[in-house]
Amino acid sequence: MALSKRDAIHVDDLERYDEFLKTVTGRQYLHFYKENSLIKIDVHNYPSDELTHSGEFKPSPNADAFFKQMEDIEDEDAALQESSSDALESREACQGGGVLWLQLTLR
Repeated sequence: MALSKRDAIHVDDLERYDEFLKTVTGRQYLHFYKENSLIKIDVHNYPSDELTHSGEFKPSPNADAFFKQMEDIEDEDAALQESSSDALESREACQGGGVLWLQLTLR
């Protein structure tokens, strides 16, 4: 089962975490990370990337598993982007003489 950001926050800090999230507007994004045995959340304005405010929270026993899960997702995403880029290069290599050859694989 996938862990959420909330799962990474210690139960003693959940109410404060929920209140902190209520301060985030639709034109902002969160940078969620672990530093010095705390979970830190930076709130940035979009698109300027200006830091507006930050919060620090105690990690839950699931915090390490959450961050490992996020690392795995980032690795999978990078691999998909790389293979997608390779596929585009292969398709472009098939173009020549005004003809585009496409190979389809049916499942």
